[in-house]
Amino acid sequence: MSLTRRKVKSLTRDQATYRDDRIFWVGTDDRYAPKQYLDFLKVKRVRIFTLAAEERTQAAREVVQRLKAAEEIQEQDQVWALLDADHYDQGRHLPSFLEALRGAWDAGIQVAISKPCFEVWLLLHHVDAAAVEGLATAAEVEACLRKAIGEYNKRQLKREHYPEDRVGLAMARARELDGGVGGGEIPQSATTRVYQLLEAIGVGLIK
Repeated sequence: MSLTRRKVKSLTRDQATYRDDRIFWVGTDDRYAPKQYLDFLKVKRVRIFTLAAEERTQAAREVVQRLKAAEEIQEQDQVWALLDADHYDQGRHLPSFLEALRGAWDAGIQVAISKPCFEVWLLLHHVDAAAVEGLATAAEVEACLRKAIGEYNKRQLKREHYPEDRVGLAMARARELDGGVGGGEIPQSATTRVYQLLEAIGVGLIK
């Protein structure tokens, strides 16, 4: 990959132990929820390193820049950016969002957009695609999530709310939802493409 700097000596001892595993680097624009969720996943011979936002949220271009600057990434690793469309795909924010996407694609970084937010992915563990279609804001999605599970605190996700036996169901629902969304690379309505990352990881290997 063009973003790679192949500095093996920068690997930590823990990383070196797993050098033969498949490595995924995931940059996120949210500091809390995506990293916790990905840490829940236990996948045989796969290591997921999440570069979460250093603040509560960060713009897409900062996520991409952080991935490009990561010296630990090696050529064989897969690199992903999980981005929320939220309001960044509209108005004065759109040019910067498009620039970040182009920068990611040019660097070989794969992008999985959620609109309006990552919580759509979490919600699909509990409701079907039709229940998500009309949601337009992060506040609406989080309200539905609280209704579905009784609570929601993105700083403290609970593993039992997203059990392993619901991951495949969430993926199927996300594919269905995403299949009906217009707009191409930038979706026009509620969806989440986190399922694409899980397909690449190999969700069938989750133990």
